[in-house]
Amino acid sequence: MRQQNYRELGGQVKHVLWTIEELHRRGFWLEVLTLVIPG
Repeated sequence: MRQQNYRELGGQVKHVLWTIEELHRRGFWLEVLTLVIPG
């Protein structure tokens, strides 16, 4: 999770991290996955 990657896609990593933290604080179960596509 690098700011540069999100910036290239028009987003900000701080918003993603804040949402994950907020969901955790509220007791939600969240699984974060990294999709790897070979080739």
